[in-house]
Order: sequence, then structure tokens, then C-alpha cells
Amino acid sequence: MLKRDRKGPSVSEKLESARANRYKVIHERNLLILAIIGHAGWEAHTVPPAGPETGTWTRVLCIHSPAGQLHWKLSEDDQKDFASLSYDKKPPLDHYDGCKASEKLARLEQLAKGLK
Repeated sequence: MLKRDRKGPSVSEKLESARANRYKVIHERNLLILAIIGHAGWEAHTVPPAGPETGTWTRVLCIHSPAGQLHWKLSEDDQKDFASLSYDKKPPLDHYDGCKASEKLARLEQLAKGLK
């Protein structure tokens, strides 16, 4: 059987390239979030995740917008981008308003409509 010459990058090289591109896209998104927060003058900080199931998430981005609280779990890489925000190690017990993902989406849609 003839051995074929390898053409193009290997699978591991493709994976590494995809990871680098993914980080680039996420980094750009994070910078956009910071720009919007700064331009709008909204309060934003990071807090520890609430509840026992934190997984790989060690911080949560918390934004206090006119439409209500917005929050996202942050990976280690994300935390680097948001290092300029304050970290509240012990937020008040009532800090998290309990909104679900669907409520957060509705708040984002409300904010987006106000931008038009």
C-alpha cells in the first residue's frame, strides 16, 4: 500500500489554530462589552459564582443596566480581559436578583431596542 504525503496542517495544528481563533473572537467580544459598559456608564464588577456547582467558572461578570442585572460566567481567559473591573469577594446576599437566562435575554432585547 502506498503511503500518501501529508498535505496541509495536521489535526492537532488545526485544533490549535481553532483555539487561537476562538480566543481572538472571545477577546474581541469582551472588549466590546467593556466599551459598552464604559460608554453607557453602567456599574459592572466581578463576583464569585453563587451556588455549589461552579465547575470551571471561578468568577461571574455582573452588569447593572437600566433594564436590570446582566451576568455571565467567566473562564480563566475571560478574567484577564475583565481584570480592570473590581472584584467583590463577598457581595451582599441579595446581590443576585435571581434572573434566569430567558429573563436576561429579554433584558438584552430591551436594551437593544433602545439603541435603535
